[in-house]
Amino acid sequence: MTTLNRISTGLILTALTVAAVAGGCRSTATHARTSPAQGFIDAEASQELLSEARAQFEAGNLTEAERTLELAAEANPFDGRLHYNLGVLALRQGRFDSAAQRFARAAELMPQTVGPQLGIASTLLQTGRFEAAADAFKRALELDPTSRTASEGLVLSLEHLGESDARRSIR
Repeated sequence: MTTLNRISTGLILTALTVAAVAGGCRSTATHARTSPAQGFIDAEASQELLSEARAQFEAGNLTEAERTLELAAEANPFDGRLHYNLGVLALRQGRFDSAAQRFARAAELMPQTVGPQLGIASTLLQTGRFEAAADAFKRALELDPTSRTASEGLVLSLEHLGESDARRSIR
């Protein structure tokens, strides 16, 4: 398995895993908000839908998982986990523009969480934007200096940019 595939697989395996995504973030799963433009935010309903989507994902039904996550995001558009997981599904299906938008929204809602930043970086890497990907992997390492995915992604990005000493430059 190539490093690029390992990075993508790592993101996909963490998709819909609440503990991995929500750890240490301020998510509206417990802090519902209201917005005049959006109406009432139903955090409880979005949490139930997230659980349902996780089960669908684990059963291999990605289409249903995505549909369920979309419903959850409508119920609670301020929950970054929902946008992150929709980004993971879009990335897996090669819908890079959609993935980038979802990861950007998740990063906006969960600025201290590494998952959305890894999603942004992986999307950039897979679309050949190696310099931007390297920068995004560096930001991910700032959030989590122990992230193996971020380290490997940074090395791969730098190698694509022709930096022969890529491995040494991140140590």
